[in-house]
Amino acid sequence: MNNRIIFNAQMANTHRRIKSISGRLGDFIFRTYHDGHITAYYKPKPQKNETPSSQCRANFDAISSQLREITDQLALSILSINYLNEQ
Repeated sequence: MNNRIIFNAQMANTHRRIKSISGRLGDFIFRTYHDGHITAYYKPKPQKNETPSSQCRANFDAISSQLREITDQLALSILSINYLNEQ
């Protein structure tokens, strides 16, 4: 069985703490576009003893909670969240 989680979000920068962000922060990969919008994609680092199927056992609440903590610290506004659990 091949499970895969697709989770991404679009954010707006309030410019209170950062100008832009690009790269990995926690389990997310961030990218800032020229228009100021920021996207974040969920891509956890695989652990040594972890199988690919065990990575997909995370749920929407846990992932969105992680993202909200990061965005709160960076003073970003979440515009939309997209989530799909493919099985």
